[in-house]
Amino acid sequence: MLYFSADDLRAFAGRTFRAAGTDQNLALIVADHLIGSDLTGRDSHGVMRIPQYLGMVRKGTIRPNNRPSLASVRGPVAVVDGNYGFGQVTGRFTAERGIERAKQHGVCVIGAGRCNHLGRIGEYAEMAAREGVVSIIAVGVFEEEVAAYGSLKGVLSTNPLAIGFPAGDRTDFVLDFATSAMPGGRLMAASAAGQQIPPGILLDRDGKPTTNPSDYLDGGVILAFGGHKGYGLSIATALLAEILVGAEAFVNGNENGNEKGGEKHDQKTNAFFAFVDGAAFRPRPVVESEADAALGRIDGAPPAPGFDRVRYPGEVAAETRERRLREGIPVPEATWEAIRHEAHNLGVALPNPR
Repeated sequence: MLYFSADDLRAFAGRTFRAAGTDQNLALIVADHLIGSDLTGRDSHGVMRIPQYLGMVRKGTIRPNNRPSLASVRGPVAVVDGNYGFGQVTGRFTAERGIERAKQHGVCVIGAGRCNHLGRIGEYAEMAAREGVVSIIAVGVFEEEVAAYGSLKGVLSTNPLAIGFPAGDRTDFVLDFATSAMPGGRLMAASAAGQQIPPGILLDRDGKPTTNPSDYLDGGVILAFGGHKGYGLSIATALLAEILVGAEAFVNGNENGNEKGGEKHDQKTNAFFAFVDGAAFRPRPVVESEADAALGRIDGAPPAPGFDRVRYPGEVAAETRERRLREGIPVPEATWEAIRHEAHNLGVALPNPR
């Protein structure tokens, strides 16, 4: 395992996307998101994605200098067209507009289409919570990556869900999880690190249980977490994002879903964002102080054997961020080799590990 400072990795990622033809401001947004994911311990959405995104740029799936735009606005309801740019750029744009309009109307619901991979959606929930805004964010699609409950066939994607709630003096509550038993990116990270995974997460291409994460890359399917409960949540995220928001044709205004030049794009990632101003029901200081008290009762619960203390969602990410800022971000050597190969091809200097 190699360790790098967050600042060095952030600067390197920005240079790499810039060398691939991305506008500097957009490259920095993507780089900041990737390093932020690594800092919180979500390595599956961190720098390991650099080779994948560069491949998507070369393929034309990501159009690196395309910027998102507001496709329609009807009071507290809006639609964002990601224009097939970087998903992190669209995610930040959507969250900023949603937070702003929630403060104006009390609530705002935004659908975002043609997004590409949005990265760690918990970041957008964190953005809202810092502004005193409650958020619910769902990214979902009907694909063949996650098995239906009671079946061996994949019918869904990993379909993440995030919920953020602002606290006052305490760490904001941020729940962010894939509705699959393990995110695809984490399986990729485990494969790169040569690690096995616990049972009950993955089936190989023949439908047999496996603990080898490489089977995911060889046609395996992931199980939903929590049996029928996670499966139901996964369907809900896909209904909100793909069906309610609409496929890319809805954002495009073109019933055939084609580009103006007749090219059909193979990415249909959509997202559903809902924001509620923390002051919509009661004064914000009251909401946040009572949230502090409630979260404090959770923290104050006696820990079970094997735990140093009880934590609520958001605290582990905050603690991991502080530790990795001090100690560095870990990157498996296999992951770094793939990144090094891309950097070499682009003529980008590599940072030195600690």
